[in-house]
Amino acid sequence: MDPSFINELTNCLQHTVSPERETRRSAEAYLKAVELRPSYCLCLLHILQDPNVPSPTRIAAAITLKNFIKNHWQVDSDETDRIHTSDRDGLRNQIIGAMLSVAGNIQSQLSEAISTIWREDFPEKWPNLIPELVQRMAQLGADLNMVHGVLYTAHTLFKRYRHECAGPDLYREMKLVIGQFGAPLTELAKDLPEFFEDNMQDWMTFFRSLLQLNASTLNLTNETNENNNATVLVEQIKSQICDNASLYASKYEPEFASYLPGFVTDVWEMLLGTSAQTKYDLLIGNAIGFLSCVISRPQHRHLFENPETLQKLCEKVILPNMHFRALDEELFTENPDEYIRLDLEGSNAQTRRRAACNLVHVLCEAFEGAVVTNFATYIEHLLNEYTNTPNGGAWTSKDAALLLVTSVASRGKTEKLIGNAIGFLSCVISRPQHRHLFENPETLQKLCEKVILPNMHFRALDEELFTENPDEYIRLDLEGSNAQTRRRAACNLVHVLCEAFEGAVVTNFATYIEHLLNEYTNTPNGGAWTSKDAALLLVTSVASRGKTEKV
Repeated sequence: MDPSFINELTNCLQHTVSPERETRRSAEAYLKAVELRPSYCLCLLHILQDPNVPSPTRIAAAITLKNFIKNHWQVDSDETDRIHTSDRDGLRNQIIGAMLSVAGNIQSQLSEAISTIWREDFPEKWPNLIPELVQRMAQLGADLNMVHGVLYTAHTLFKRYRHECAGPDLYREMKLVIGQFGAPLTELAKDLPEFFEDNMQDWMTFFRSLLQLNASTLNLTNETNENNNATVLVEQIKSQICDNASLYASKYEPEFASYLPGFVTDVWEMLLGTSAQTKYDLLIGNAIGFLSCVISRPQHRHLFENPETLQKLCEKVILPNMHFRALDEELFTENPDEYIRLDLEGSNAQTRRRAACNLVHVLCEAFEGAVVTNFATYIEHLLNEYTNTPNGGAWTSKDAALLLVTSVASRGKTEKLIGNAIGFLSCVISRPQHRHLFENPETLQKLCEKVILPNMHFRALDEELFTENPDEYIRLDLEGSNAQTRRRAACNLVHVLCEAFEGAVVTNFATYIEHLLNEYTNTPNGGAWTSKDAALLLVTSVASRGKTEKV
């Protein structure tokens, strides 16, 4: 590499971060003009690793290199290759080492560049990539920056397998990756590092003491005290400790088991004493996430199974954090894309509302009927609050109620939970003051198609139970039984809908009954007998609660 060219590039990159617009434009034009020169890529790689170069310039070099690779590494058949072959070989040989020698933004930029090269060249043109990552991983020692670099790069490379279309080439590539990377990764991650395991008592005692700190007595902030929204340093630490505790509870349960009840107590008390200010959002999200992590494991559910504890979880933790705050409304108004990004379930950000929804899911799976009954009461209260407040002044209560409804219903994984979720809908619709939530024809149609019909069908599991234990099946399916099966809950919802909306839903049901009977008739050898069974069940459900002439 030409030292004078490196100096020219360094000066030019410094100018790209200049506050003067013309200076920046001239520097960018120069970079565009020289990008075809041999060793251009390698010079950028050299600059971003040079500790004597100012940090902004090194970051600019990393971004420039990443963008150049993204724009020009792939060459179409009718295009001229803008990267010299020697530069391509040099980058493939040096970029992993360079990525592991830097940190922060520079490292993440290089990881993205590696990902771009990987998509085009692996495995044919870059067969030594995974072996080099494995070799680096074996040499990591205690260098956490290198650990982060290797694992972050691996994540960047492998995450595309989540959405790639299946095919022989993809399977061959995945098999190669798993064969080379799977065992070393497992060896790295399977055990708690010896140092931390040997000193867990000290660490956990220290962590708990930090969780119990009262930030207001310490007056520790990252910004001036006049800024009420300044992120409190103590709360940042507490948030990270909650995240650490979740990791220990999920990955190292045997080692952490004796400390877990104490952490549950501390996190619980902290949640009850933390306000709704924005600066606590990350802390609240991680704290609720920790409780969700604990409750999701059957061996720890006894810590929460007391009815009073469940009630407090609902009232003091879930409901307050489901409400749409003025700050949320402000963000949604000013930057709706950002609000949606944060609120999406797949987002990495842990918002209060999404954390509360996840806790609802976990509670419904862990305690089923007990919490669903609680939630039904709270939803009714929220809807009454909305109805009784003039001019829609309590619209946030309605929003919280609908969010709670979808959270309860969206994770039904057991017969009883599905039955209770449908039962909850029946409970809401049976009250005249709440029927406006469902009176839209499209909503009624979806209730029929997506909730009632699928749960009226006689499934293979039902047939198996009926064959092996008919008395038990009949006991569960009887209307007077305490058990809330899917089919009986769906029948009850039909009754309620017929009483609430009369002709509108009866007309819908008539259409579905005709469709089910046609399906049975047109399927040879009685292959669709479950459709006939569902049609007959729907007929009796519609007819059995007819309280008006019209029905």
